[in-house]
Amino acid sequence: MILVAPDTTQCGWDGECYYNVWANAYDSGINAFNNKKRAEKKLAEEKCLADKECRRKKELSSSMNSLSTAYTVLLSVNHYAQAEYDAAVRAICEQTSLNQKKGIPKDALVNRMKDWPGIAPMDREYFTEVVQSCWDISRLSGDWRKAIRR
Repeated sequence: MILVAPDTTQCGWDGECYYNVWANAYDSGINAFNNKKRAEKKLAEEKCLADKECRRKKELSSSMNSLSTAYTVLLSVNHYAQAEYDAAVRAICEQTSLNQKKGIPKDALVNRMKDWPGIAPMDREYFTEVVQSCWDISRLSGDWRKAIRR
């Protein structure tokens, strides 16, 4: 977009007036540009939500990002047990995928993870996120392994 030159004839030699008129024109132009971009983004979002495949890809991408984040945090927080946490995440995802394909609801698996003994409270949150993400990835016919590859 091109910034429209404002009418500064009423300002004469008043520098403050001249500055304010241009600043207001600039602010109005930026607001119009942002509003146009928001409208375009909203329209694209609505179009994507109407398309089944686009919505599936968007949900899959979100679940993959969520799994990747939880995996990265678990490994980075537990420096000395990275191998064990990596193995745990892979085993959890494998079992979650199998259980999802068997028809076990996500809530049942999440509650099972929340009730699992011997897990630190902070780790429990991330393992719960791993279960949710892996279940969703499996439901959307994705490969959870791609999310944790480096």
